[in-house]
Amino acid sequence: MNSDQSEELVAQIMAKLSTHPDTLKQFAERHMILTELQQMINAINESFQSVQLIMQYIMFDLEATRRERDELKMRLEDQDD
Repeated sequence: MNSDQSEELVAQIMAKLSTHPDTLKQFAERHMILTELQQMINAINESFQSVQLIMQYIMFDLEATRRERDELKMRLEDQDD
């Protein structure tokens, strides 16, 4: 939430607080829900980045294994000749 949104939220709370006593509670609950959702989104993004890094490592390892296999195969073929 940026400062403009925060200021707008405070202005709405102050304007409606006297006429709607439950408004503050509703805003607080909504803010808590939005904060929890943002934390979940951040956790999902971090997990996704971890998965991407793991996949990059796996692909690197696979390529290295293929190169080693091909090199050993060539050595075996050279020995047979």
